[in-house]
Amino acid sequence: MGTYQVYLEIKPEVGCMAHVPDLPGCCWRARNQEEALSRMPQAIQD
Repeated sequence: MGTYQVYLEIKPEVGCMAHVPDLPGCCWRARNQEEALSRMPQAIQD
C-alpha cells in the first residue's frame, strides 16, 4: 500500500470525517479523529 494524505473535517458536535483526496469516494465517518484515522487503512484498501 502506498502513502496517501488524509484530510480531516472535525466538527465537535457531529464527529469527524476523514477522506483521501487522491482516491475519490474514499472516506470514513467516526465519532472522533482517532477512530477515523484508525479506520483509514481499511478504507484505502477497499
